[in-house]
Amino acid sequence: MGLVGNALSYIVLRCDDDVKHATSWLLRALAIVDAFYLITCVLIQPLRTLHHHTDRLPRTIARLYARLEHFGTFYASL
Repeated sequence: MGLVGNALSYIVLRCDDDVKHATSWLLRALAIVDAFYLITCVLIQPLRTLHHHTDRLPRTIARLYARLEHFGTFYASL
């Protein structure tokens, strides 16, 4: 639902006559960043679940994920 809503809002704001206003530009940028965040969450959440609740993640990926998880949490909260 989020990706569809972001795509629709981007299309509507793109067709708007006030394309030179900063508000329209900022809302379009927000739709793009939010879509990127949603896609990233869909890709990262399965790794997090596998790392914390099972032993099915290969050791090299588990070690790498354990080191990078803290950075991802920091950037997700910005």
